[in-house]
Amino acid sequence: MLPYEMGEPHVGCAIVEGKGYEPASKGSLIYLSGGVDLSKPLSRVEIAGGKIIMDKTPNGGFGFIALFVDTEGNKIGFHSLE
Repeated sequence: MLPYEMGEPHVGCAIVEGKGYEPASKGSLIYLSGGVDLSKPLSRVEIAGGKIIMDKTPNGGFGFIALFVDTEGNKIGFHSLE
């Protein structure tokens, strides 16, 4: 579960596993908040078995993004303002 505070500008969600669900590197791309600086969550990706496929990159005046593939093969993004 990724909880959220009611009334705050965030989205809550859950990551689930189920029959017929298959990891994907194509299709929708989910961005998770990387906190203040992406260095901290990025430093944990490969330790946890994932692979960074795009390091911290400026996002045209909207902060920074990075992309990684998790241990199941899902492509996921991080976003931060700094």
